[in-house]
Parts: sequence; structure tokens; C-alpha cells
Amino acid sequence: MKTHRSFLINPNHFKQFKIENKKLYIDMGFGKKIPVSRNLQTSIKSKLPITTNK
Repeated sequence: MKTHRSFLINPNHFKQFKIENKKLYIDMGFGKKIPVSRNLQTSIKSKLPITTNK
């Protein structure tokens, strides 16, 4: 699944969404945060379960 122009993720490894400095990231575990582009946020949120941690 494409999250940003230079990032692809496997949705099976998705842990949760994180919001830092008004930007959305995906926590993949192991300390990895993947950015989510503003243009793709709605489609990604609809495909992945919504859990956030501020």
C-alpha cells in the first residue's frame, strides 16, 4: 500500500496511526514511523483500522 511518494507498506504489519506536529504517521513497530501524505490520508484511513496515539 502506498503511503507517501517514496514509501510502500505491507498492511499486515500496521500497528497504529500516530499524530506528531500535526502530521500523520503509521507506526510499523520496531521504532519505524512511516509518513502519510495529505493526498492519501482518506484512502489509507478507510483501508486500515483506526487507532491513534498522540
